[in-house]
Amino acid sequence: MASDRSEDSHARASSHLPGKVAAASPLAPDIVDEGRLTTARTIVDRAAVLALDYFERRDGLDVATKRSPQDLVTEADKAVEMQLFSDLAAAFPEDGRVGEETGGDVARSYWLVDPIDGTSNFVSGLPFWGISLAYVVESEPTIGILAFPAMGRTYWAKTGGGAFCNGKRLFVSKTADMGRSRIIFGRSPNLPPDGAHGFAKRVMEADGAIYSFGACAFNLAMVAEGSCDGYFEERVFPWDSSAGVVLVREAGGSVRFSPPDDVLAEGGPIMASGPSLFPALGALAYPTD
Repeated sequence: MASDRSEDSHARASSHLPGKVAAASPLAPDIVDEGRLTTARTIVDRAAVLALDYFERRDGLDVATKRSPQDLVTEADKAVEMQLFSDLAAAFPEDGRVGEETGGDVARSYWLVDPIDGTSNFVSGLPFWGISLAYVVESEPTIGILAFPAMGRTYWAKTGGGAFCNGKRLFVSKTADMGRSRIIFGRSPNLPPDGAHGFAKRVMEADGAIYSFGACAFNLAMVAEGSCDGYFEERVFPWDSSAGVVLVREAGGSVRFSPPDDVLAEGGPIMASGPSLFPALGALAYPTD
């Protein structure tokens, strides 16, 4: 397992020791100015218009596979990422840019781009897909913006500034009882199914309800807004998860995740919930810890 970035709601930890648990950024809240967030939101809004146009004519798109038959890429992914890169370069020429489709350069500060998280949903006509944009400083996600154009929702957060959806403040669930919880699980198509199935089985044995939406960014948004109580997946990539990490933490939640700089090539696990449920979720996600 990759080393995990960890904090809890009562203390901040700057170390990357394995097995630790995470909730507020160790960076100062004023590390990111409001103007940077506002500009980034405008850039994502432009990308959302382009992505939705492709979605509405998805039947004519060329679709290819990457790492596995369920790991898809379309011309829409590439076009949206190209526009995001162009707009980010114009607005923030001093920052690096790393995208799922085209790679890029890691710097002290850089933008992580997933042009369409949930491409399989996108090509199937399901609305659970979105644009994920995160601003990373010293391997710490500090701005997160998620747009789900087919659902008319945009989420945003910055370190110390709270989390929002379409202007409404977000807070994670206060649920502490696994038996009354709604838990999301994801399964990386590049891993054997045993781990994901085992986790889902343990949740159901604890009387929790289990969900799977097929998009890490959407999963984290559901935790941040309190619609679902927790989420675990064995392997996600930083462009999938970093924006959602900021959202969950700024909504008062806890997150166990791998620092982006450490897992750009191979990905790492993610676990998120409200602080009350976090110990119980961790016991099911990491039963041998």
